[in-house]
Amino acid sequence: MLEGSFFNAAVSKAYYAAFHWTLALLMLKGLEPKTHRGATQLLHLHYVEPGTLSTATAAALGQLETYRELSDYNAKASFDQARAEAELEQAETFIAACRPLVG
Repeated sequence: MLEGSFFNAAVSKAYYAAFHWTLALLMLKGLEPKTHRGATQLLHLHYVEPGTLSTATAAALGQLETYRELSDYNAKASFDQARAEAELEQAETFIAACRPLVG
């Protein structure tokens, strides 16, 4: 997506990559959130508060969601390559923190 200059789409997809890892973590605990907000709250309750994931990791998911909402719902939002790359890096960092937990 970066090669085709689809920066807004890349920002959105970065969030969804992290979000699906969030869902995987929650499913390991038998949890199936109905909303994005619910997934975030359950992630905090079951992984951040016990210290399994850092607050910085959870904050990365929050930042990704903020930019995804702008990308998907704000017609005036236009992200450049630097922002898209930064969000992809955030997603990669989030996933790297989650990967060992799914074993």
